[in-house]
Amino acid sequence: MNYNTALLIDDDPLAHVVGEEVLRALGVAKVVSAANGDTGLSALAQNRGTFDLLLCDLNMPDLDGVGVIRELGRVGFDGGLVIVSGEDTDVIRTVRAMADLVGVRVLGAIKKPLTVDELGGILKREVAPNQNKNLMTRRSLKLAFDERRIVPFYQPKIDLRTGECVGLEALARHAGPDGTISGPASVLAAAAREDLMVELTMVVFEQVLGHARIWQD
Repeated sequence: MNYNTALLIDDDPLAHVVGEEVLRALGVAKVVSAANGDTGLSALAQNRGTFDLLLCDLNMPDLDGVGVIRELGRVGFDGGLVIVSGEDTDVIRTVRAMADLVGVRVLGAIKKPLTVDELGGILKREVAPNQNKNLMTRRSLKLAFDERRIVPFYQPKIDLRTGECVGLEALARHAGPDGTISGPASVLAAAAREDLMVELTMVVFEQVLGHARIWQD
């Protein structure tokens, strides 16, 4: 598929310069850059139906990339989306799953910095239709809640000046019946689809409080 027009949403001015150069090198004739999510959505509304391609950062002030993707699903954006972000792989994978849920066609994801080779490879690939077959069902997710198979893993927060552990970040993981541990992407996407995010949060939160009490004692 040929991409002739692109919208680039990123709050980093340097990302605009690099992105515009990369897109033009790949033959995109028209590139519009937006400094934040709100400005990008305004450009999309003013040029409805004219953008073939949208490149979007995730970590932005005010309306972030997740909010942009939700809005893309709401307005029925039918172009291709490429996520360009410095976030870690688990976060990007989860956002891709959420984009599938809201009906946004994700062509791929690139860890910053953007390069001609990476973006060119994504644009040349045949894009498969959105598939949710690997997502958990409502029943399997509720069962995982009841059996406490959504468990917290802890990432220490270290004071680099003293070497002291000053806190912990709780990360949700899925403990399968066979003992395997997997990342949160399918769990979070299914919880978002089934409107069970509050229940998911409480399942993890209750376990964290229990562990904190043990550590305190």
